[in-house]
Amino acid sequence: MKKVLHCHFPTLSQQVSQLADSRSRKEYRIEELVMGGVMLFLFKSTSRNDLDNKRKDDIFVKNYYRVFGLRLPGTEAIDDLLKALGDDDLETLKGHLLTALIEKKVFHRFRFPGRWTVAVDATGVYNWGEKYVAYALHKTSSSGKTTYFSNILEAKLVTTTGLSIPLASEWIYNGEDDYHKTVIFLRYGKSWNSYPDALSGIKRNSMPQQRTNSPCSTNG
Repeated sequence: MKKVLHCHFPTLSQQVSQLADSRSRKEYRIEELVMGGVMLFLFKSTSRNDLDNKRKDDIFVKNYYRVFGLRLPGTEAIDDLLKALGDDDLETLKGHLLTALIEKKVFHRFRFPGRWTVAVDATGVYNWGEKYVAYALHKTSSSGKTTYFSNILEAKLVTTTGLSIPLASEWIYNGEDDYHKTVIFLRYGKSWNSYPDALSGIKRNSMPQQRTNSPCSTNG
């Protein structure tokens, strides 16, 4: 893991440190908190509590600092920061990281003949029995029971090995109006158009080149 970070993302900590930080109390640096959130997944922790338990192991904490040069915060502090961070900031950071991999031609041998393949699809990520967040989608069954859920629409770079790498993400949410697919795709198309110019090569050379009649066609 240390070799991968050093080889492909040697300035990752510096890039993360440039994210907007609105906290009034700063016990941990922003890069320590963001990287802590990343490690929750890289360590395949089964829960936030699992990572917190690892922090109680002195040897684990010392090794973590030796490898990454960062302290490992508690997950409550990580969660507080991620709630405050803007989605656009994290999307931009992701764009720069992907650009580094693409410029180094890490994925070139996994392309479909001469082209990048980008797949756009939506998937469900959360389900609640009550309205947990204001922007949650909802559906009501014939029995009158309402279920709330969150979906996300993503563009992913797809390789010949079946690996898919998220390029751009857009939460699907309701405003004052009911769920409307056209509005969602229009909003997503605009988001994709404003994505970092560093990935413009993929946008130009992704396949298929054929346009469809969906609203995405008129918004990039």
